[in-house]
Amino acid sequence: MRKITFVIVFFSFQFGWSNSWSIENVEKSIDEQYIALKNKYEKEDSLFFIDVLDVMISLKTDDKIKTNNKIVYLKYIDNFLTEANLSLFANKKMEDRNYRKAIRFFPTMVHYSENGNLIDLADYYPEEIMNALLLVPNQNVLKKMILRIGIQNPRIIYQYLDELYLFSFINEVVEQHVINHPHEFLNHYDNNPLLKSILQNSTNPTIKTLLSLKNEFGNLSSLYFYLDDIVKNGFNATTEVDFARARLSPEVYARAEISHGKISGDVRKAYIGFSTSLGGGLSNLSAVGSAQSRVEAQRQELEVRSKELSDLLTTDQINHLSQSQRALQFLLSLEAAQAYLQSSETQFDNGRRSWQELMNSAREKAQIRVQLTDASAQAWLAAQRLRLNTQGLEDFLARPAR
Repeated sequence: MRKITFVIVFFSFQFGWSNSWSIENVEKSIDEQYIALKNKYEKEDSLFFIDVLDVMISLKTDDKIKTNNKIVYLKYIDNFLTEANLSLFANKKMEDRNYRKAIRFFPTMVHYSENGNLIDLADYYPEEIMNALLLVPNQNVLKKMILRIGIQNPRIIYQYLDELYLFSFINEVVEQHVINHPHEFLNHYDNNPLLKSILQNSTNPTIKTLLSLKNEFGNLSSLYFYLDDIVKNGFNATTEVDFARARLSPEVYARAEISHGKISGDVRKAYIGFSTSLGGGLSNLSAVGSAQSRVEAQRQELEVRSKELSDLLTTDQINHLSQSQRALQFLLSLEAAQAYLQSSETQFDNGRRSWQELMNSAREKAQIRVQLTDASAQAWLAAQRLRLNTQGLEDFLARPAR
């Protein structure tokens, strides 16, 4: 319910519903949330509440910001305070000063938003953006910012996944992030129920293929043929256990005697006996236990090596698929960037675009070309690693790479 409520509010901003709000109405709502929050958490961080008032006064008295924009910015503060009142983790966030850091960063976001380059904050302040998600004053831009931050720091998306769940675009962002960074996906999938839920319900064909490959390579241990080297070249501890036990086994012996010269005549005797040796200080018993420990250690090593190879093959297979998908996306983006650059050049010639805007278009095209090259190279490398690990070195060298 919380997710649905905030999604509706965010969409209302994006499509101009802010006209139905007035500064007075928003301020009244802010006052209610502010007082409720202050009554609960003022002891944890009293400076936070001072900062909220400072930000609001600064925003209201800034003549460069249009009234409608002020309403939108104030409403984001209202949503921020409302979420803090509802959050189960508000006490900890107050103690860790996370809320204070977020509200102090808000004027920076307003400044960049007014200048039309809000998305650039993703490159300069990724941690601050993730800590202040509810305050980012443009949700369409926020989605692009999160994707950009995820490219630079893959782990941060999973770190803030609970926070991102408040937004309607969470599934799209997570799916794209998994495709871009399969390594991090493998590291977090099994231990992150929210991530698992999002991906298992995904209709994206690439995500379905990734999950299928993960499950397949996680179970097909017959693929890992070179694990036999552990058994063939390792210490045969099983044989040593049998040998140690054999030394403890009793020896059976038989003896027969005939005695002459006694008064009663010849005496004939026969013996059947058993003998065993426990060794000094029962050392033979210890030898059995030691050999059994080595057998267990060898078994565990086999399991570890098998798991390592399973992860290696799975990662390379998923990486090859995802990087190929990325390369295709970048190829399409490159075509669009080329068309946009040509349009910008025409508009520049007609005086409708500045030199800086033209350079920004050229820079964006160059960045996409670099990303396309990187994705293509990563896909090729993953394919070669798969060939090497599944075919063996001799076959790999005998067949040229494609």
